[in-house]
Parts: sequence; C-alpha cells; structure tokens
Amino acid sequence: MAQAAGGQITVLQYIFRDEQQPTSKQFVQDSQALMNDDLYNPMGNQNNASAEHQMFAGQGSFLGQSMSMNSYTINADLIARDGEFNHAAIYQRLY
Repeated sequence: MAQAAGGQITVLQYIFRDEQQPTSKQFVQDSQALMNDDLYNPMGNQNNASAEHQMFAGQGSFLGQSMSMNSYTINADLIARDGEFNHAAIYQRLY
C-alpha cells in the first residue's frame, strides 16, 4: 500500500510540475515531506495544518482520511490564493 501512495504523489507532482519546486510553491504536497519540514521548522507550517483542517471540515471525514492515506495534501495557500499562489506567474508552469 505504501508503494501505491508514494506512486500517486509522484504522478501528481509530475502533472503539476511540482517535483523541483520548493514546498511553498507546490500545488500538491507530499505529506511525509511536510511532516519532515515540521520537525525542522515547527512554526513554519501551522497555517497549512489549520487550512487543511478547515478545508475538510465540510467535506466529511472520508475525503480527509483518503487524502491522508494517500500521503498528499493540496497546498493551503493554493486554496486561499495566498502567498506564491497570489501571483499569476506560478500558474504558467502548467502550460
């Protein structure tokens, strides 16, 4: 099961061209990498965790559980159109 989850994040990051991007510019983030980032920068991703919790609050636990089991999350800044996602240039890599 871990291989399938790892494969999904790899495919998603390839589609969105996230592989070479810093975490703050990734459309789809590897949950494991985010946890590792939290170990080294515990204050850095508090907003992402809060936004992720709010994002799934109205969607039911199945969606949140599914995303966690597949080891990826949607960048909270993308949903909020904040940070790097407030600039049109970040979307150009999708073309």
